[in-house]
Amino acid sequence: MTKEKVVTESPTLRMMTYNIRLDVASDGENAWAKRKDFLSSQVQFYAPDIMGVQEARPNQMVDLKNALKNYKTVGTGRDGIDKGEYSAIKEN
Repeated sequence: MTKEKVVTESPTLRMMTYNIRLDVASDGENAWAKRKDFLSSQVQFYAPDIMGVQEARPNQMVDLKNALKNYKTVGTGRDGIDKGEYSAIKEN
């Protein structure tokens, strides 16, 4: 009797986490307005299945939702639904 080896392939799950930093005017050259397009392009390039963000303010979450329409968001701001920083998860 011959034993057959069964090979199963595990699905790949691509994950990414990004500390996007608060949107503060004192960031000057590193202000959110100058970083948001780069971040969105990185997410689109790497196309993670799941992405976590840290330090995202409500306006930054709106920007990400607008730029990354094929992702859904799970999470709320720490000071209420749309208030305070998010540690949200986006899934493709």
